[in-house]
Amino acid sequence: MKTKSFSIATTGAACFLLALTDAAPVQIATDANNVRTITAPGYQAIVAADGCLTNLRIDGQEFLKPGVSISRGSYFHQAGALKLPEITQPSDNTLVASSDKAEIRYEFASHAMTWTIVNKTDKGMSFFLIFDPSVVTSVMNDKGDTARPAVANNWQKTIWFAGKSRLEISGSTKLWGPWAGPYQVWEAWLQPNQTRTIEFKIGQASEAETAKLAKPTAPAPAPAPVAAPAKPPQEKPPIGPTTGTVLENDIQNLLFKIARDADPKRPLTYNISVLTEVFLNGKPAKLDAIRKGMKVTVTSSDGKAADRVDATD
Repeated sequence: MKTKSFSIATTGAACFLLALTDAAPVQIATDANNVRTITAPGYQAIVAADGCLTNLRIDGQEFLKPGVSISRGSYFHQAGALKLPEITQPSDNTLVASSDKAEIRYEFASHAMTWTIVNKTDKGMSFFLIFDPSVVTSVMNDKGDTARPAVANNWQKTIWFAGKSRLEISGSTKLWGPWAGPYQVWEAWLQPNQTRTIEFKIGQASEAETAKLAKPTAPAPAPAPVAAPAKPPQEKPPIGPTTGTVLENDIQNLLFKIARDADPKRPLTYNISVLTEVFLNGKPAKLDAIRKGMKVTVTSSDGKAADRVDATD
């Protein structure tokens, strides 16, 4: 059997394991650099040498966005993007990529994919998909609500549209963004040693969906309020460690606010969606143990998200 190939830029990579659920004519070709090209009737994909699925193209539309900041298109994250360089092909339509921290199993069908993602560690871990809103211009939930990326909500089943191309995904924890500029983040959160399944269905937008997407999805703007005194611009968190006292620990909305140098007039707000290291009095702790008024040092590698929190009571 001849193997067809296609060309997709591989500046990033998305880490996944794909499992085939039917006997669709899916072809997987491996080049000299250990990069896998997957060709199916409904899509094409790239799994890079580090096990990350970096590209997913449907009818010529590239859905993933590798190469932005640390993005691999799709990837595990725990104190940084993870690599899964141990790649095997247990069947004609299945790839498994793994490391000592994570594993993903990709199962490819003609117009569908199943990804089984595994956190092998005793710490929480995120799995991300990154979308470019200039290409993927609309998203719909399973109730028919629509929005234009980037959005922030807890939709767990979504349909993403790029032109007429349609990508349905189930298995997320939340959507958030914009990140690293305009980009949309799809996230599945894994508890320690947890396994999750992500299902993909690929096709074309129906006439009903196209008509719904053409209508405005945002509510009409409210009347302009009476002008109020301008507020001073809020100070942005710096890169590196910053000391202060805890003002708010909002785990539900993934926000952590401190008063810089214990000055309540200098609040700093961090995103804690990628936070993996928390210490209280020098010992590992859970984030919910950090309370308002505690002295704290927050370390951030990008001036936006907290990577580490060290607190004392």
